Amino acid sequence: MKRILLLVAALGLVYSAYWLNLRISHNEVSLTPYPYIFTSKTYNDLSNNAPIVIIGDKLATRLATFKQRLSEKLSINLSKPIKIVDLTQEGQGVHRSLKKLKSLNKLPLIIIFMSNTDEQFEYLFHTQSLKNINHNFKLFSDDKIKTTLMIFPFLSKLIYEPISRVVLSELPKQDLNKYSDPEKQLRAAANFELYRAHLDELFSYTQKRNSLIIPITTPLNLKIPPTQSCYGSLVMEDKPQLKKLKQLIAKEDYKASYNEALELVMTNPSNAQILYLYAKSLRKLGKFAEAQKYGELAIAFDCGNTRGSPVYNSILRKISRTYGYNFFDFHQLLTDESQSNFVFIDDIYPQDYYLEKVVDTLAFKIKKRLKL
Repeated sequence: MKRILLLVAALGLVYSAYWLNLRISHNEVSLTPYPYIFTSKTYNDLSNNAPIVIIGDKLATRLATFKQRLSEKLSINLSKPIKIVDLTQEGQGVHRSLKKLKSLNKLPLIIIFMSNTDEQFEYLFHTQSLKNINHNFKLFSDDKIKTTLMIFPFLSKLIYEPISRVVLSELPKQDLNKYSDPEKQLRAAANFELYRAHLDELFSYTQKRNSLIIPITTPLNLKIPPTQSCYGSLVMEDKPQLKKLKQLIAKEDYKASYNEALELVMTNPSNAQILYLYAKSLRKLGKFAEAQKYGELAIAFDCGNTRGSPVYNSILRKISRTYGYNFFDFHQLLTDESQSNFVFIDDIYPQDYYLEKVVDTLAFKIKKRLKL
């Protein structure tokens, strides 16, 4: 009997040693359990001596084309124009913006930040790792665990579940993989969690270094129909009623379409097409606040969406408030303006007039901050 107990104890020790070795060898030391790593060459040679930087994705790139206008407005009565550096890039999610800022030899006084449209541009994690990724972020959200890891970073090798990390290339590379609708929804949820973690680190990092971020929400065109309703989001018995709804919309009978759409929304609350048609009926009846709500839901539930999400804007607003930053709500501005004007030139990009208005507002905010 003693031999059996000793054997069991020995096997337990062997298994424990194997388990420890597995976790230690397969885990990186990290506070935040990001499911990717950068190549060693990425952004190693960045330098910056400008007081203002614009950073973010493709819409930030468009905004940065107006940096001369911003500089001129800020430089009135100054002997030299204020320099503004463009660190934006198409396909650049917030993870790359954070990496770029960390690679600078010094942070600027002001960081103008906008990132939403390209958050799902890259392949940041393996779908088969989602269970462990979600588990790790659940652990990360525990303040006690987070504090422990801040004091003893090496314990992350033992606390977090091992995952196979994606190695990111030097430049953003588009994810061209095809996913089922359930996979798209699971990956979108994981991307929202990553966005939240990235923003939290970005704001914390810059705040500790006395650099001011001006966050800007990304305008979303609520008048563009969704690309694809997710599989299983429509009750099959409601197909005839949906057909009738489309016919009423085509006839511009919005009072009748409102009633039909309201019934369909009740039974199909996650169908992007129904949400969009309901939002359109509301907008035509002048119920703009409700129309915005359901228009944003239509984008959020669009399984073919590639133009940003209201969820990212919501996360940006919430974390900005947490850190005491006054964000510029560009999305709300254009949503309000769209009630009576055409504000977009296509599915994604606003008219230059509105980008100029953003620049003028930024100039006012920055002059006030820097007491120019």
